Amino acid sequence: MREQGNLTSQLQSLLKSVRSHPQSWPFLMPVNTEEVADYLDVITEPIDLSLIEARLNENHYASRQVFMMDLERMTQNCQKYNSPDTPYYK
Repeated sequence: MREQGNLTSQLQSLLKSVRSHPQSWPFLMPVNTEEVADYLDVITEPIDLSLIEARLNENHYASRQVFMMDLERMTQNCQKYNSPDTPYYK
């Protein structure tokens, strides 16, 4: 159990760093599907930093790799939905 606490502490620190990055703003909250009506037609597994934080608080992450997979999926979703010339994609 101590190892899980140490992992959680490390992941919380990493998440804090990601959230504080100046370019993290598009990822802080879920995409508003009322404003972006077709988002869920394109993205079948939406994820954002608030969901990652909730999962972290629920001890969802048994390893650093699973945490990193969620971060990677978040950026992949962004690039899948947005065209390369948008600030979201970049």
